[in-house]
Amino acid sequence: MFHKALFPLNFKEPDTRIEEMLAFLRNFGTKHVVFLHVSSFGVGGSTKAERRLREVADIASEHGFEPRVLLRNGSAASEIVRVCGEEELDFICFSWKRKSWIQRSVLGSTSRDVIRLSDSPVFVKKRMPPSSDEGGMTVVYGTDFRATDANISPYLRFSGLTAKRLWLVHVGSRAPDPEAEHRRVQQVESNLARLSNEFADNYEEINEIATVGTPRREIVRHARRVGADLIVLGKSDKASAFAAVTGSTAEEVPYSARCSVLLVPRR
Repeated sequence: MFHKALFPLNFKEPDTRIEEMLAFLRNFGTKHVVFLHVSSFGVGGSTKAERRLREVADIASEHGFEPRVLLRNGSAASEIVRVCGEEELDFICFSWKRKSWIQRSVLGSTSRDVIRLSDSPVFVKKRMPPSSDEGGMTVVYGTDFRATDANISPYLRFSGLTAKRLWLVHVGSRAPDPEAEHRRVQQVESNLARLSNEFADNYEEINEIATVGTPRREIVRHARRVGADLIVLGKSDKASAFAAVTGSTAEEVPYSARCSVLLVPRR
């Protein structure tokens, strides 16, 4: 499930950031890493790129991974998604570098495009201090109780995931009248209890949070409050004109969160 990762590189990443990614991938039980560089200028005469890929592969080998390297040309986002499918890799990982709103609006973002296009999970690694508790990660799962629960459950229950604590966070909208709000709250509590029981054998500690507000803001806020190492979200395949303007939760949370984020698509 997390055994084989695709790690796209633009060659602006220092060795320390690559090593930080590899260290985090151990929390997933990852063994194989494919390093990919996509050039928009063609692959001919790419000696420098090949040399850098070999250097990165050597770093991965020293950290106990089995690396492969690939060099492609074309549109970065399209090639990343294509290679992940062709190589039958389990997920795509990015070392995130924060961009200003001007850079995001004018220049775009390869990682954001991949999040939107990919049918494979996308992991976004944030640069943050490691958890003070080395025994396992703290994971926040932002759930809407829809089909995403079935898609994400196998990842949260994966035996190779070294996590101790799970926070189940649901962010909803308040109902229009007190009676409807009471029924909504009861349903939310019932669903949170169901998920707690489902994951009881996989975590030492499970906590539940139900709140009202904007999901992308509240999920990030609660993840920060509980000191999360990882946020897990389902990616909806639904699009709307409003979402195109404001950005979806899956696209906005990686930008706003301090911790790393795993986005799991609907299958």
